[in-house]
Amino acid sequence: MEKEDWQKKGSGHRQRLRDRFLERGLDGFSDAEIVELLLSFGTPRSDCKEPARKALKVFGSLSAVLEEPLPSLRKIDGIGPKNAFAIHFIQAVARRYLKNRLEGKRYLH
Repeated sequence: MEKEDWQKKGSGHRQRLRDRFLERGLDGFSDAEIVELLLSFGTPRSDCKEPARKALKVFGSLSAVLEEPLPSLRKIDGIGPKNAFAIHFIQAVARRYLKNRLEGKRYLH
């Protein structure tokens, strides 16, 4: 398969993932698809399936991937500085979101 054909195929896959998210949210997404989509933000023209699968295999779970230090993430072939940044940024945003949601709420202990 020529590079242009591969890029067209990959971009169609990414668009289908984005469309699926916009239609249904994360319901039905596997952890690998979530990490793959995160990695695609920092990798405009490369397949992100394998790095996503490898990261999950090495670190064990989506939450572990999100919490992994930048140098450890970058040891995964296919995860560069932009990908690692995107993962850390998303994790930090999620953390702040949860903190803001929990502030001022009372919970039974």
